[in-house]
Amino acid sequence: MVGWAKDRKICLLAPGITDNSLDYMKSVLVHELVHVVFDDHCASGGPLWLSEGVAILYVNQTCDEYVNLDEFPLIREISGENVHHFANRGGYDYAGIYVRHFINKLGIQVFKAAYSGQIVFGDYVDEGFEEEAIYNWMKGDQARGK
Repeated sequence: MVGWAKDRKICLLAPGITDNSLDYMKSVLVHELVHVVFDDHCASGGPLWLSEGVAILYVNQTCDEYVNLDEFPLIREISGENVHHFANRGGYDYAGIYVRHFINKLGIQVFKAAYSGQIVFGDYVDEGFEEEAIYNWMKGDQARGK
């Protein structure tokens, strides 16, 4: 099942798939609703990884079993306009982690400016940002007993 959201419209597609759970289908719908809300509120214009990352974060779609502190994509490796490029390089596994760290470290106002394309994300972070984000994510999981 895949979704798409643009201009306050949502499209959900599941051609030939009949084994999706109701919870999974709801998570895809809410993921797309997050896109609508953020695009409307922040005037989307920033990089794809921020847009996908905020939806992944707010719907809690990060699968912890795929998160690895020893091998992970850098933000520049998942950046771009092509969702297939993003997905094939691990964007769906790490973008929510990076967005959470970005918001925690720099605040929601800086995030919103980056999301809308008013500022360049790379100008606000140091080398090692991704590793720090993953470490903090994993530390949070340990505190929650995962």
